[in-house]
Amino acid sequence: MRDAAAVVGVGGSWGTLSELALAIRTGKPVAVLRGWTVRDLAGRAVEGVTEFDTPAEAVGWIAERVG
Repeated sequence: MRDAAAVVGVGGSWGTLSELALAIRTGKPVAVLRGWTVRDLAGRAVEGVTEFDTPAEAVGWIAERVG
C-alpha cells in the first residue's frame, strides 16, 4: 500500500474497505468504482474518496493526480 501512487476500490468486500481505509490514512488518492460508499457519521462524503461510474473516469481522475 505504501508504494502505491493511488488506489482504486472495486466491489464491496470487507478487505476492500480495509484497503481503502489504509490508503486514506496514508494520503493516497482513492477512487471507488461500484463499491463502498464511504460517509462520515453525518452522512457526508469522506474527504479523500471519490466515487466513479466507469473505469475510464476513475483512471482519468487518478492520472490527473499522480502524473
